[in-house]
Amino acid sequence: MAKQRFAKINENKNTKTEIVFNVNYPTKDPLLNLADYFCWTIQRVFERGEIRYYNFIKEQIKLVIDLYDAEKYENCKNYYNNNDNPLSSENKISPLKH
Repeated sequence: MAKQRFAKINENKNTKTEIVFNVNYPTKDPLLNLADYFCWTIQRVFERGEIRYYNFIKEQIKLVIDLYDAEKYENCKNYYNNNDNPLSSENKISPLKH
């Protein structure tokens, strides 16, 4: 689909880009555990309002952007950092209504 869009916009250009996905397991790449843990701590803040795990590593996380909070887009209030607008248990989102 992306190649088709590119071809439509750039009719006279050939694409030679090849995309390769390498699936790896945390047992073979320990850095995956770190990435998973960081994402998990942020997920806990938004899903449960639980900040103890996030607080443990928050100095390592410079910025969290809540892309789904459209109400706070104005003045970048959906950008959370440790100084101006810290992430807190108040960032817990309410359950989705079906």
